[in-house]
Amino acid sequence: MKKLDIKSAQEINSGSKKILKREVFETSRELEYFTEKELRAQIGHDPSFWPIAILRELIDNSLDACEKTSIEPSIEIEIKDDFITVSDNGPGIPIEIINKSLNYLSRVSDKAYYISPTRGQMGNALKVIYAAPFVTSGNGYVEIGSHGELHHISITVDRIAGKPKINQSITPFVKNGTFVKIHYPKSTSLLFNQNSNSYNIIPPTAQELIEGYTAFNPHATFILNGTKYNATGNNWTKWTTNMQTSPHWYNVETLSDLVAGYLVKERGNGQHRKTVREFVSEFRGITGTAKQKKVTGNYSRSYINEFEKDGDIDRESLKVLLDNMQKECIAPKPNLLGIIGKEHFTSWLIGKGGAEHSIRYCKKTGIDCGLPYVLEIGFAVKGDNTARRTMITGLNWSPVIGNESVPTLQKAVQEARLDPHDAVIFMVHIARPRFEFMDRGKTKIEFMSLSDDISSAVKSITKSWKAEKRKADKNDRMSSSQYAKLRGYRTISIRDVAFDVMEAAYNMASSNGEYYANARQIMYAARPEILSRTGNAKLDDVYFTQTLLKDYIEEREPDWKIVWDARGHIIEPHTNEKIGLGGIEIERYIRKWHTQINIEPPAIQSLIKTNGPGNRFKNVLFIEKEGFTEILTHAGLLERYDLALMSTKGIPVKAACDLIHQMDIIDVRVFVLHDFDLDGFKILRSLTEGVRLSLGSDVIDLGLRMADIRNLTAEPVQYKQRIDPGLYLEFDCNATQEEVDFLVDPKGGYYSHHGQRVEINAMTSEQLITWLEGKFKEYGVEKYIPDQNSLSLGFRRAKYLGLVEKKIKEMQETIAEDDEEIPEDLSELIKEKFEEDPSLSWDEALWNIVKDQH
Repeated sequence: MKKLDIKSAQEINSGSKKILKREVFETSRELEYFTEKELRAQIGHDPSFWPIAILRELIDNSLDACEKTSIEPSIEIEIKDDFITVSDNGPGIPIEIINKSLNYLSRVSDKAYYISPTRGQMGNALKVIYAAPFVTSGNGYVEIGSHGELHHISITVDRIAGKPKINQSITPFVKNGTFVKIHYPKSTSLLFNQNSNSYNIIPPTAQELIEGYTAFNPHATFILNGTKYNATGNNWTKWTTNMQTSPHWYNVETLSDLVAGYLVKERGNGQHRKTVREFVSEFRGITGTAKQKKVTGNYSRSYINEFEKDGDIDRESLKVLLDNMQKECIAPKPNLLGIIGKEHFTSWLIGKGGAEHSIRYCKKTGIDCGLPYVLEIGFAVKGDNTARRTMITGLNWSPVIGNESVPTLQKAVQEARLDPHDAVIFMVHIARPRFEFMDRGKTKIEFMSLSDDISSAVKSITKSWKAEKRKADKNDRMSSSQYAKLRGYRTISIRDVAFDVMEAAYNMASSNGEYYANARQIMYAARPEILSRTGNAKLDDVYFTQTLLKDYIEEREPDWKIVWDARGHIIEPHTNEKIGLGGIEIERYIRKWHTQINIEPPAIQSLIKTNGPGNRFKNVLFIEKEGFTEILTHAGLLERYDLALMSTKGIPVKAACDLIHQMDIIDVRVFVLHDFDLDGFKILRSLTEGVRLSLGSDVIDLGLRMADIRNLTAEPVQYKQRIDPGLYLEFDCNATQEEVDFLVDPKGGYYSHHGQRVEINAMTSEQLITWLEGKFKEYGVEKYIPDQNSLSLGFRRAKYLGLVEKKIKEMQETIAEDDEEIPEDLSELIKEKFEEDPSLSWDEALWNIVKDQH
């Protein structure tokens, strides 16, 4: 080809005299949302998935909004052929957010910069909702109702300017919560049709999506086109979006993003400048002023804009602040993120057709890239051999719409031989403060250390399945008998394990039979092994003590010394002996039964009869519950320390407080032994401050306190009250911060507070007695010796009664047997005495008859 030299080009241009002057054009990026290419990137799926993805975004937002205000979510979805509506009972979308969502030059989100477990964090939900119907059908019309306003938003496009044209009008709206109606042609077929499409991947139906939400949100109620999916766990709790985040969840880069976000807001709308101290106070564990001062150091009175340096964030200075924050607070344990639990997983799997005895559940917790996580996996074999695989994945309580979100999980499923044609159900949920997605549509994610847990958990719960799958036919399908075998696998029952460990538990509680043990002590000793071997989350104490333990005793007939709490009493006439209706009390009472009448004179008692503490005891042990009397008396504790024993059931009444107050007046010390729980602190406070119409007393708190429970087994507790019980413990009961954090989980909320507790019963009998004797030594509890005057009088009494006893014996030796004839009509004579005085006993009547005759 002939080459055109520069000279020739110049001659051509000079000859034509026409030179092109290029213009510099500006192209708006606002229209990028209104192209199929950009929406695929934003949503993370092809157009066939857009309706279901939009529906998920709306449900995510509704759930987060309800949880933020401690409202039990109720979300209603209506899908017709030309529209989709989602309404909730939450606080409503702020009008400011609706208005800002119409600006396609920026994203709006209250989650983007915070590292906290939430369902969404991209800030593009409303923008996608406006754009997707327009791109799909050319028609963009959305209605949003909130805070008394119904926003009518219609979308068109100025192709020449390359910008969307957004028209907004507002009319009154009377419903509570949030209402979103998207006009989306062919909604019904798109959200309920499972037929294959041109993209070869079938999106989940609206019903499958809602079932996914029910799998991971026990507390939420959903209504889909009139079909109601009721909440199953109203007391279930999780980490919510309004809870403070932890400094341990941030690194310098993510904390820099958060600081930068605040600075941008300050610049943009003149918002109040945030001090460094205000900034750190927003983090979990740094709410106290002393910690804030220690963390901020030289920045205590500074503003966060001091971290700005040459248009960027000074990361070196910010790293020092972050290190200080992390040193001054404890990283939240993974369980605080929220555990859905085996019980709900099991219920959901059965509801989806899983065979009960084939169900397997596995939970793992740990730290992945500095962030805590909770991994829960469930597996079941379906009852119908012809059914196909059901597989569902959830990330932070939101179901994933797609099958390739977690490559590690997909690989583990393939290795477990869970094929699409298999009649199985597989569900997995992962909670984590933040997921780093590999796309803007939040569809693809990968883990590091968590990958090992995913692989091992899937391998563990599918072990039996994979073993049978190896025996499948050449088409990789299992026979009916193989399915039947898998469905027949039974987990070991609580009863089986309880009977297996009962003797060891009794020996532990009673120190190999040396002491009495009450039924709950045996339960505490047996519980860890029962829960470990059955995989259950809890053990009902009444079922153990009243059914399993009694069944064991009936079948095995062991010679055990067991105490059951007395449930009432019997009082004998005339003797006025009162016997509690407890096992050991009744056993001893029956052993003392006799009809023998002793004609020997009564022996003189060496024990001086006293009433009250005077000349008898100076110390009282108050126990907040009954059932320990036999243990302590058998060990000789009361006699060896001259100790009175007092107990009540529940909060002390006025009578108990009055008695203790009178003892306090005469310097009798009352030691209070209580459970390490909210009720235990309430009992201590009632005795100290008194109850209605009674005065408080200067009692001694013997425990249990934090230092006493280090090696004891704790159990979970749910508080059914609106107000945080931690406030009562801290301000009214003087509990330490460590005790409050143990007893009340900080992440609890409105009517969903929970924590841990430790009962006295968690000690074995030997542990309890050893612990008490150590406490008595600490407080100087000793045998009682009265003053010299009382001792002198007691000495004279003993000497006098000794002489009387000697005289009686001499008289017995000299008095001959009385041959006086006994009246034959004694029965009639006694009846006459009864008519004179019906309150007499027969032996009192005889005494009077003899006295009358002499």
